[in-house]
Amino acid sequence: MKSLIKKEDTLLQYMQETINEGDFIRLIGEWLETMEDERMILLRELIFEVELSEIEVYKDKLYRYGSCLTKKNYLERKIFEQLVLLTWQMEQHQSAGN
Repeated sequence: MKSLIKKEDTLLQYMQETINEGDFIRLIGEWLETMEDERMILLRELIFEVELSEIEVYKDKLYRYGSCLTKKNYLERKIFEQLVLLTWQMEQHQSAGN
């Protein structure tokens, strides 16, 4: 396994360089803009467009996104789970601040 990590011409190396240069999120955003699927449109809106201060709008879009997922959407369900967790943490933080 260590020999794979040392190689410079791998997808892992490319991804690390892209993430470190800050282009990763921009590339994801550009990719999501090309998608016309409702799930991808909602995901793009959740990540890039809805302000976190608009918590009810955010939660509505998050619910709609989750409703579009099926058993086959394993990765998207994991993303959804993380977004739900982040939303809960955000609400807990806001409640503690009040």
